[in-house]
Amino acid sequence: MSKQINEQLRNSLLSKLKKTETKKEPKKQEPKEPETKKEPKKTETKKEPKPIINATLFVPSVIAQSYFQDKNGKRVDLKESEINLFYYLMFLCRKEITGKNKNLFIKKGNREIINDKIKYDSVVDIEFLEFSDYGVVQGYDDIKPFIKKLSTLWIKLNIFHKHKEIDDGPINVIADYEIDGTLLTVKFTKKFLDLFLHVDEYFMEVNIGILLSLRGKYTKLLYLLLKDYSTLGRNKSVKFGSKMFRGDELEVIFNNVIKTNLKAELKKSIKKLNKQTDIMVTCP
Repeated sequence: MSKQINEQLRNSLLSKLKKTETKKEPKKQEPKEPETKKEPKKTETKKEPKPIINATLFVPSVIAQSYFQDKNGKRVDLKESEINLFYYLMFLCRKEITGKNKNLFIKKGNREIINDKIKYDSVVDIEFLEFSDYGVVQGYDDIKPFIKKLSTLWIKLNIFHKHKEIDDGPINVIADYEIDGTLLTVKFTKKFLDLFLHVDEYFMEVNIGILLSLRGKYTKLLYLLLKDYSTLGRNKSVKFGSKMFRGDELEVIFNNVIKTNLKAELKKSIKKLNKQTDIMVTCP
């Protein structure tokens, strides 16, 4: 009998427990966010160098007819990239000095000459970025060694003695320089800067874009030499002077070219000049 009662109590307790047991709710699945299509990665395109339009560099004739040498007088030929760096450095130098001294130049007929009443600083600050603006350099690695090299060189001027009254030099270009990160500070020698800026008559107007676009160091040097014998008329049309160069004179420009290859190298350069520049050259 007691066994029966115990069994009944057990069953009633179990039934109560089942009633009070709460059903576990199934986990609610959070709505999935709609998948967004991944945009294809944009391919980075190389920044094209800015075109140089009407960027005029005033090159003194005695510098166009020059070459570099070390302190012992031994000739040092610049590489093609170094020729670009040298003349673009001159372009930036003039731009920097004239930017800081608004009335530095005064008109004299069709030309601008230096205003002697204004004292200008021979120290210029140039950011490395300015060299890459026009594709002169692709990176900054070439600038430091070039400036270091230039600071040790002298420039032999007026090698064809076109201007009898001008001292042939040689003169050094850089008195001192400092590089702080990507800022170049150059102090030019007074003698060089006076020659570069003070030139009254004997200079030519060179489109720096044409000079930089030419390929081949001899082509660049020949262009500067031959451009020196051309003149710009008042009506903006180019009139060309004439000059017959002897073989030994051309050998001064084509310094490291073997004599047997000189004619071939000359023809190659002249073809480029006639096709890509503002001068026309004939070769007898």
